[in-house]
This record gives sequence, structure tokens and C-alpha cells, in this order.
Amino acid sequence: MLLIAGVLYYFNESEVKGLFNDFHTFIPGVEIVFDYASKLGIKISNKKVIEKGGMDKSAYLKWGIDDILQIEKWDSNIKVISHIPMYKEHKKNYSMIKRIGMNIADTLKIMALAHIRIN
Repeated sequence: MLLIAGVLYYFNESEVKGLFNDFHTFIPGVEIVFDYASKLGIKISNKKVIEKGGMDKSAYLKWGIDDILQIEKWDSNIKVISHIPMYKEHKKNYSMIKRIGMNIADTLKIMALAHIRIN
């Protein structure tokens, strides 16, 4: 099993596809857990975090996907085992205002976690 956290955003879609294809070639049967963002999530992150943080465009996030099940169409060897909104299980530990923000983020599918298998 591989954990890929906070990395895939920095690649474009063809590079992510290539990486998954490499996993298929070199580690068949691998299971991967990773975080991902929707296209809206990427846009918001680039505006709020990158630009307002004073970073240049070389730090821009690139890859976002609105429906993670679409990666199964990239290659018949990719199977999405599960996916959940990023904050689904963590809201109870925060204040009401933060929970509202987390609910909005989850409803808009801003960020999520996926568990896939590549045979």
C-alpha cells in the first residue's frame, strides 16, 4: 500500500495518468490512498493559498478531478475502492462556524480522500 499525500495536485492530468501506469507496470496490485481536489478546489487553493501567500505561478496546483470514478476510465486496471469527503469524519471536534465551512467544502467536493487499486 502506498500513501500519497499533498503531491498529486502539482502534476497535470497526463502526469498523474503516467504515474498510475508506472505503478501498474512496476507494482501490479498496489493499493494507493491519496488526497485529491475538485477543479473548483484547485482554483480556490491557487487563489487563496498560492497567490495570497506571495508564491509565484510555479507553485500553482494543476490536477483536480470532479468525479474520482472517472479515473477508472483512464485504464481498466484502475479500480476505485472507496472515496470520502475530506472532513466527513472530523467535524464533531470543531466549533460550529468551522463545521459549517467543512460542510460547505464537503458538499462542493472541494477536497476528498480516495483508496484505489491498480492491478
